[in-house]
Amino acid sequence: MTLKNSLYMTVKHNDGSESQMLNPYYVHPDENKSSLDKILYVKRNVCGNELVYPVCKDAILFTKLLKQESLTTDDIARIKSLGYTFKHIEEKI
Repeated sequence: MTLKNSLYMTVKHNDGSESQMLNPYYVHPDENKSSLDKILYVKRNVCGNELVYPVCKDAILFTKLLKQESLTTDDIARIKSLGYTFKHIEEKI
């Protein structure tokens, strides 16, 4: 399995249990279309707060530069001013 093709990956813990987590190496199929497109793929989580989590490598890079795990509405507005657009990926249950 190539890590770039799967949105989620299985993590094995020391106690033998397994859990699913977002794959930090995931590359959305549309991401390879053009290097000129500035599209960030993100996932929304609504649990009282609306948080936007990075999915693609560029969105993850922005959160690392900001030293946080999610993007705020102010962060998104600033990133959009750089010419990026956001696409939301729905989580499958």
